[in-house]
Amino acid sequence: MGLQSVDQGSAVQTELIFTAIVIRISMEFSRKAKDEEDS
Repeated sequence: MGLQSVDQGSAVQTELIFTAIVIRISMEFSRKAKDEEDS
């Protein structure tokens, strides 16, 4: 039971990290798109 809760917690943490990376990549991508529009 204790082991299962630890696995669930780390899975949530991994999901949060993955989400943060995806958001950061999409922000960088949109920033590059804006730079190309301006020039």
